[in-house]
Amino acid sequence: VEAGELVVIDTATRQEVKRIRVGNQPIGVEISPDQKRAFVSCMTSNDVYVIELDRMIVLSILRTGAGSDGLAWWRPQG
Repeated sequence: VEAGELVVIDTATRQEVKRIRVGNQPIGVEISPDQKRAFVSCMTSNDVYVIELDRMIVLSILRTGAGSDGLAWWRPQG
């Protein structure tokens, strides 16, 4: 299985900004509430890539075990 890519698009211009290599079969993306990081789950490489959005680089790779799939963001009230 080939590695996937996160493709960053400027929504105002509809132009591609950058392609960032991530793991195999990227399937979900979540952006942190402070909009500083994106988390990309990669199903067949069993990991989540943490992307720093200011510099558009991979900060870290979190190993998840079999079948990294969808992501969700939860913030407690208060």
